[in-house]
Amino acid sequence: MSYRSPTAIASRAQDADALCELIVEMHNKNIILMGDFNYANINWNTLQSMPGATTDSVSFLDCIETNNLTQHVKDPTRGSNGLDLVITRDPDIVHEVEVLDSLADLSPYGYMDGRCQEEYCDAEGNAGLQ
Repeated sequence: MSYRSPTAIASRAQDADALCELIVEMHNKNIILMGDFNYANINWNTLQSMPGATTDSVSFLDCIETNNLTQHVKDPTRGSNGLDLVITRDPDIVHEVEVLDSLADLSPYGYMDGRCQEEYCDAEGNAGLQ
């Protein structure tokens, strides 16, 4: 799980670089990265950075594409932005991700429900990667 603060401007590029380095180090492993990444200026349906995208957003998108990762959340998770992501190396690990209603009536955040493919799951349907 990951949380990237939208207000920690000074460390954004360092965070994106560190995450990409970790992804590169794990090049031969199945991975699932999930969390609130706060990359609001990326269109995850087209894999394009949008106008106003920061350099760290562009770098993160480049890292995802260069390392052949799949981002599974296609619907907005906060307002019109896809901030919460589920990223895998093997696109078949995740069967389905659904963005559900917000956690509370006043909350702008949504929550997600996901299902992994049977061969990657334990008896309860939880991912169990080694």
